[in-house]
Amino acid sequence: MEIAAFLIPTDSSYSSAKSVPVPSGGPIKRWSAPDGSLQWAILTDKNPLGTVERFYHDVPTVEAERYVGGLRKQAWASMTAEKGVYGGWKDVPVWYLICTEDRAMSPARQRHMVQLARKAGADITTRELDASHSPFLSRPRETVAFVSEAMKVLVQGQRLYST
Repeated sequence: MEIAAFLIPTDSSYSSAKSVPVPSGGPIKRWSAPDGSLQWAILTDKNPLGTVERFYHDVPTVEAERYVGGLRKQAWASMTAEKGVYGGWKDVPVWYLICTEDRAMSPARQRHMVQLARKAGADITTRELDASHSPFLSRPRETVAFVSEAMKVLVQGQRLYST
């Protein structure tokens, strides 16, 4: 199950997946934080968005700022490692929630990655939700409904395969 996520091919990485041309949406650029650590930012029209605007723009401000405070740095290797990466989406049915108000990963990029994965043989069911990159915070009921629907279908499918 994926929610506004990159579909990384086997022996590829986030940094190589970001270079996939997309019909529209801002490019992903690397930038250095004030402490010198490397991070990733999504830029739209060359203007970097703040973290709240990027991930939580549809969450109440006080709550969004609390979540920003809980974010942790991600290991650089998780962004660049390619050898040994397994694109499991090609081998199992996947449900993907496209967040149409996502400012961290444009809906166009999400749809494009789904399209490329389908062309590569993936079995992907998509749903769309008018939500930011964090629908589990801004639209929890709808996100739970998506997960519940996916689990119901996937469990039923599993029973069909095992009989």
